[in-house]
Amino acid sequence: MNRRAVEIMLAVLAICAAATLFGVAESRASNGGEGSAGDRVAFGELQQAFDSFEAGQFEAAATHYQRAVDVADGEAFRYQALFGLGTTYAALGRHAEAAASLESARELRPDHAETLYLLGTSYAATGQTNAAVVTLEEAVRRAPDLVPARRELSVLYAGLGWHEEAAGQCRKLLELNEADVEAQLGLAVAHFHLERYDEAIEDFERAVALDPQNPRCRFGLGLAHLMAGDRDQAIVEYGELKKIDAELARELYTRIFP
Repeated sequence: MNRRAVEIMLAVLAICAAATLFGVAESRASNGGEGSAGDRVAFGELQQAFDSFEAGQFEAAATHYQRAVDVADGEAFRYQALFGLGTTYAALGRHAEAAASLESARELRPDHAETLYLLGTSYAATGQTNAAVVTLEEAVRRAPDLVPARRELSVLYAGLGWHEEAAGQCRKLLELNEADVEAQLGLAVAHFHLERYDEAIEDFERAVALDPQNPRCRFGLGLAHLMAGDRDQAIVEYGELKKIDAELARELYTRIFP
């Protein structure tokens, strides 16, 4: 599993934990701690689903969440069940099913940014790029500090060749955390593709300062120097890169000496 997949999975886990705990508490409070017979059954299923999810037993969690969906009467319980089910399907890589559950959850709470974030990532995973972009843009509009949504949006923008937009998201991420290596690297790559090589060099240098052992930062810095016409400095960066990633260093070498 690559770094982005791990990051998204951790975000999914964190969102699910927070939303389920607060959501179930809210549901019980709104019903005076009681509720209908269906909601009482749903509450038990939600508890079991959460415990299973936390233990990494995603198939079991999906079963409990589906049971909660089937029996819940109250809107709050039904929302939590649908959100949890969509989250679990996302964790299982069943993104079409995740999208279907999260679309139903969105109908109940269209302003819930975390639902929009997970729905957007599910759309992206099923190749629905335009829907993913629109949904993630809505997520960050509603929750400007939702880092995973901004990061996913920056990647989608870059993939579409919308490098100015990708750079904008990376700048927002750096405003939230100036030590965000991935955002700094993303900004550098965006400037590189925009052929603003001097800015790209500055950005790659900042990325190297944040993470000196990250070969992508050093590779990008060498390539930016090369494109800016400074072959000698590109050779220097090749020497540094060779110390940490021989394979990527060979790739840079072929660019310097085609």
